[in-house]
Amino acid sequence: MSEVTGSAPTRALPGPAAVAVAFAAADTYVVVLALPDMMTSVGVPIDQLQRAAPIVSGFLPGYVAMLPLIGRIADLRGRVPVLVFSLVLFAFGSLVTALAYDMPSMVIGRFLQGVGGGGLVPATLAPVADLYPKERRGVPLGVVSAVREIGSVIGPLFGAVVLAFADWRVIFAINLAVGLVLAAALRSLAGRSPLVELAADSPLVEQARQRRVETKVKRPDLVGAVLLLATPAAGALVFVRPAQLLRDLTWGQLFIPYAGSGRWLTPIGLIAVGAAILFPRAASSRSGRSSTCAAGVPARSRPTSSAPCCWRPPRPA
Repeated sequence: MSEVTGSAPTRALPGPAAVAVAFAAADTYVVVLALPDMMTSVGVPIDQLQRAAPIVSGFLPGYVAMLPLIGRIADLRGRVPVLVFSLVLFAFGSLVTALAYDMPSMVIGRFLQGVGGGGLVPATLAPVADLYPKERRGVPLGVVSAVREIGSVIGPLFGAVVLAFADWRVIFAINLAVGLVLAAALRSLAGRSPLVELAADSPLVEQARQRRVETKVKRPDLVGAVLLLATPAAGALVFVRPAQLLRDLTWGQLFIPYAGSGRWLTPIGLIAVGAAILFPRAASSRSGRSSTCAAGVPARSRPTSSAPCCWRPPRPA
């Protein structure tokens, strides 16, 4: 066994990750019973059921497309960051679906849910392979696969229970809350145990020797914070369109489209789109200025200005 630090998985990580996989799988068919109410909400007549097919099938392309891709991304970027990103994207898709005002916005929300949910499956299986030796991987891998199938079965039941007491939008509000809570839990688990033991044949051991691990400078990113707040705030206004603001002579101008009748062609819609485009650029620019250190350099031989390295050689037997 070898020891690594950084964003490597811990023994407790597969638990909440498997719960996330179950919720994502449940969302595949959670809309089955809610479909009539969802159609009415976006102005689709109940006798035109064929027009509502993308509400169900829109989840699957994103889910399937991410399955073969996310494993390699997890190898390059780390297991925990990919898991957290997938959960946040799943939660964001749930928010878009809950606030949907027409069929395209609802299908986009479902597609984003699928992309986030599809990313959870291989990113959850990978830590199991990292944490357990070959002779012990069968059971945890089987548990994760079983949890995914159970989620697919309980999805319609979960939707039926929620619909018995609340509106269909509550289904996606619950998904939003669960996704954010699980993302925070995974992040907390990764930060609580910085030193873990991995199987000797884990690919993370060799990666730790070869890769440079970035350590972000501990300074507030005001531009990123403003963009992060502006994106969901402006996006929510595009979806909700509060009546008080629409009637106001000054603020109502933010909701008048420049061309056509699309909500995203209004000033507030363009603000949301612009903030969403600029935020990743600001984050990547800040990441590029962060300090790095070469993995595998003993602490006593590093310059004092270096960030702490993220690999330690195996302890002598």
